[in-house]
Amino acid sequence: MYVNKIIPAIQSRCTRFRFSPLETDQVQKRLNYVIANEGCKITPDGMTALLKLTRGDMRRALSVLQATHAAYSDEGDGRIDDEAVYNCTGNPRPADVRAMVQSMMKSEFTTAYNIFQAITWMYASSTTAGAQGHSGRHHQQRVICEWRR
Repeated sequence: MYVNKIIPAIQSRCTRFRFSPLETDQVQKRLNYVIANEGCKITPDGMTALLKLTRGDMRRALSVLQATHAAYSDEGDGRIDDEAVYNCTGNPRPADVRAMVQSMMKSEFTTAYNIFQAITWMYASSTTAGAQGHSGRHHQQRVICEWRR
């Protein structure tokens, strides 16, 4: 992932290892071990979201678990749920994606565009939103038109 940050002279003397993603049950087993030893609490929906979003990358799974625990463990009953995982990773919730696709397929253009724009901006960071500016909105409009065809 960060191979380009290593100078070529050192790269030429190294062997690159590429690891395939782990199976879901392998990741879940190790996460359960970490959760038990660290005193975290996670709901079944939270675990499902964590496994889905990390796609077999154990390093990412542990990072997301750590960040989510740090950010959301003091809220409510202290359990990490799917909403906390999606919020922490910045990924759209499945319900939001379904709503966006439904509006693109069934609503009039203006309604679909407004829903698409609201959901897109909800998940965009402020720097991304500012950098996209007008061209970002134009691109969103083109995407909706393509979906409608």
